[in-house]
Amino acid sequence: MILAFYDEEINIEEFDQRIGYNIVRVIAEDRDSVKEIVSELEKTFGKDRLIIRSIDDVIKMVDKIILILGGALVFIGLFSAVVGSLGIINTMIMAVYEQRKEIGILKALGATNWQIFLLYATLSTLIGFIGGVVGLLLSIGIFKLIDPIALKILHQKGLETVNQLFLYDIKPMVFIAGISAFIGFIAGILPALKASKMDPIKAIRG
Repeated sequence: MILAFYDEEINIEEFDQRIGYNIVRVIAEDRDSVKEIVSELEKTFGKDRLIIRSIDDVIKMVDKIILILGGALVFIGLFSAVVGSLGIINTMIMAVYEQRKEIGILKALGATNWQIFLLYATLSTLIGFIGGVVGLLLSIGIFKLIDPIALKILHQKGLETVNQLFLYDIKPMVFIAGISAFIGFIAGILPALKASKMDPIKAIRG
C-alpha cells in the first residue's frame, strides 16, 4: 500500500522539509487485512488529506486494462477472421481456376463431385489451420517481448509477487487453431462447390 499525504494549503517542498516525507509504504501481513488497514488509516488521518493506493486498487486497474485490451483483441480477431476468410476465398478461387484442367482429368478418371469437393475443402481447411498456428506463434513471440516491460511496470506499482503476466495454456491454443481451420473450411465451401460441379470436358479444353 502507498500512502500519499497532501494538503492544498501546504507547499510540497515545505512539507518535505518540515515533515521529512510525504509518501509512506505500508506492508500488510495478508491481503484480507488490507481493507481493514485502509479503513483505520482513513479514520486516523482523514480522507481529505490522504491518498491510499492498495494492491486491490492496482488489481482493479489491471483488470480494467485487461478488459479494454480483451475487447480490442476480440474486435481485431473478428476483423482478422473476415479478412482471412476473404483471402482464403480468393486463394481457393484462383486455385480452382488455375487447376481446372487437373480437375477435368480427375473427373474423367472417375473422381466424383464429392471427392473433388472434399479435396478443395480440405485444402482450404489446411490453409486456415496453418494461418492460425502461424498467428499463435507470432502472438507468443510478441507477448514474450512485452512480458518483461509489463512486469517492470507492475513491480513499480507494488506487485512484486507477479512473476509472469501472460500465461500460455495449450487448450485455448488448440481451440484457436480449430476455429481457424473451421473458418478456412467455411471460406472454401463455395470454391470447392464450383470445382466439384465443373464439366470435365470444358475443364480439360480450358
